[in-house]
Amino acid sequence: MGDGPPRRRIPAAVTAVLLLLLAILVGWAAAEQLVARRWPTFAERLFAGLQNTAWTSTLGWALGVGLTILGILVMAVAVSGRTHTLGVVSPPSPHVRHGQVVLTRNGLSRLVAGRICDIDGVDRAAVRVVGRRVRARIRTSLSDTTALRSAVRDALAAQFTEIGLTPPPKISIKTAHQEVRS
Repeated sequence: MGDGPPRRRIPAAVTAVLLLLLAILVGWAAAEQLVARRWPTFAERLFAGLQNTAWTSTLGWALGVGLTILGILVMAVAVSGRTHTLGVVSPPSPHVRHGQVVLTRNGLSRLVAGRICDIDGVDRAAVRVVGRRVRARIRTSLSDTTALRSAVRDALAAQFTEIGLTPPPKISIKTAHQEVRS
């Protein structure tokens, strides 16, 4: 849909590589401890440096504050993930007391594009759903698109009501005139 990689792909890849390197170092240190009954030199230096650091020293405070900030950032990134689904209220059923159907943004854009293409005067429709906004680009052979825009807006409002999408997304419509070739 969009150009380039999703926003979370690059940070996720960097985090995965860093965690992989950390796991390799910890695995290497554990294997060396089990086999040779001693820690690797990098681990011994790290342990010695940490043993000689008092929590009341400047370095101890800096480490504590840094680790706290890092933990808060990791938790914020984990919790604040953007959702790529929209909740839709499901119709009541005798077998289910209450439930919710989830519709992806890609699914909603396909549903909306299909609904728009069913309207008279629409030759082609491209729909993009971003956040709580639906953006539709329509190609038409009509020279006056005012009536077409209102028909599309009404059809989409009815579609959102029909599927139970609350609150309904904001709709923006762009039309392009396409000459009819004979």
